[in-house]
Amino acid sequence: MKEDLLPCPFCGSSDVEEDWGSVVETQKGYQYGDITCQDCGANVDIELTGEEVDADGEQSGSARLQSKWNTRLDYRGFTTKEINKAKKRAGV
Repeated sequence: MKEDLLPCPFCGSSDVEEDWGSVVETQKGYQYGDITCQDCGANVDIELTGEEVDADGEQSGSARLQSKWNTRLDYRGFTTKEINKAKKRAGV
């Protein structure tokens, strides 16, 4: 649901797209989804195992992916010193 996605935290564009690939047939199977800014290319992704796909389906995976996109830190307006301090506190 594109309307649930926040604008890109890097360039501010609201032209962001969610995409889900098909379930890949491997021993366990998995499904890959990503959200990408169509203007600057920033993206986040998620991989669901076959068990997660079977139990939760794509809709649950979509909610997790959207949450991952929407909770990214917006660095615009911060100094490099402030960014590095925040990363250090977060253990990144």
